[in-house]
Amino acid sequence: MKNRIVQLDFLKCVFILHVIMIHLVYLGQTYPWLKEFFLLYTTPVFFVISGFLAHVDKPFSEFCQKVKWWLVPYIVMEGLYIILASILPINEHIDRLDRLVFLRKLAMEPLGPYWYIHNLIISYVAYYAVSWLYRNKIKIGALLLTVAFIGIFVVWLDIISWHCCIFFTIGVGIKLLRVPFLSVFRPSLFAIIVTIVGITSWQSSYPALVRSLWLTYVMTVFWLTVYRFMPQLFRKGAFVIGKNTLPILLFSPAFTIITKFFVPLFTFDPTVILFTITAVAFTVCGCLLTAKAMDYLRISPYFCGKDHFFCRK
Repeated sequence: MKNRIVQLDFLKCVFILHVIMIHLVYLGQTYPWLKEFFLLYTTPVFFVISGFLAHVDKPFSEFCQKVKWWLVPYIVMEGLYIILASILPINEHIDRLDRLVFLRKLAMEPLGPYWYIHNLIISYVAYYAVSWLYRNKIKIGALLLTVAFIGIFVVWLDIISWHCCIFFTIGVGIKLLRVPFLSVFRPSLFAIIVTIVGITSWQSSYPALVRSLWLTYVMTVFWLTVYRFMPQLFRKGAFVIGKNTLPILLFSPAFTIITKFFVPLFTFDPTVILFTITAVAFTVCGCLLTAKAMDYLRISPYFCGKDHFFCRK
């Protein structure tokens, strides 16, 4: 893609690794505060990026196709997760699964990491609807307010996170105001100092949304600053992961469950660092190989609407 912002691929790489770590039970049990810290900014960053990259200047038929190929993998993977949650002794275990519970979880209360796709679809549909209403007379202020209003209405139905709507709208606003993403989140060495302040104050008495907004900005700027000093080899590896965040998000639960069997091998390391590195690497490789296998078996066109689920370019 000619105008692709490669730094966004790097950010997606960094934060999808955060997502994997959030779902490592052993890590969460050892450092319970770490999951809470990651949750304050990891998903918000993804929603800001998703809002910034959302394209609504397309015919209705193309829009429907895009939503369809988000829905298909969501329904398949979330459906499987719900069924497994009724069988396996996981944190989100369902004691009694029937048709009504299944549909409620699928449509309103998604389990696992798939709630992100669920919320993203709703946000994208709302954004497209509003942009269509204002297609001939777009007023940025009115557009953003309407998106926010729809977000509030949807929140009342209890099927989307209000925080997600806010961060998605922030991304949309950056795009509509035609402000370069890297100008809003400007990398600088000063960001390292600000990041230290942000990390040390994340448990302050301020509301969760305020802390989330602060950390989202601080951590994004921090990692963009780190990107400046990364060797090209590391950048290339990060780009591969960043371009394949969807298959990693979809398939990671299967591999993070398997990593539970790794725990006895790492009891000698009280820091859990070696376990985390191994588990994250195993999960990423497993997800990417699964996507490649789907391409090889020609399943991808029926699962995501593309010949290649594994993104090479």
